Amino acid sequence: MKKLIATTVSIVTLFAAMPSAAAPITQAKLDPMTDVTTHYVAFKSFEKTSILGVDKQPAELIYRCDNTNEDYELFVYVNDYIGDGGSAAVRFDKGAALPSHVRTSNNGKALFFTEYGSDETWKKSEVLENMKTANKVLVQVNDFRGVNIGVFTFDMTGSAKALADAEKACELK
Repeated sequence: MKKLIATTVSIVTLFAAMPSAAAPITQAKLDPMTDVTTHYVAFKSFEKTSILGVDKQPAELIYRCDNTNEDYELFVYVNDYIGDGGSAAVRFDKGAALPSHVRTSNNGKALFFTEYGSDETWKKSEVLENMKTANKVLVQVNDFRGVNIGVFTFDMTGSAKALADAEKACELK
């Protein structure tokens, strides 16, 4: 019985020390070769990608910027092969799910939002602005064949402050 209690206490302690899925993860990384600091704000999904029943890590919705240009990157990383020509649809809270123009990363495991779009699609800037006010964001990721890899839910608690801090640090606003 004591061993069971000790094991349970250890597991509870482990999960208490882990950041919650709701808390944005912020990080600043200095490149020692260029002295450029890159700022990250990441949100982990509650769902994990699963291929043939083998769970992988949660998907991540990531904002990245540095102070060397006037732009930022916004992408969803799924740690699963999407391939060239993947697609994404985004839904904020209970709003309509709309497709978003994306480009695939070099390793084929992430989709970068772009500024291309129309009234029927989400542009990168619209996704970012809605992330600041939404309670949750759902992103559906499809691979190059159009096969749904998953719908990932991101809790946006704390997003407005974390994203504003990163924008300020990158001198974007």
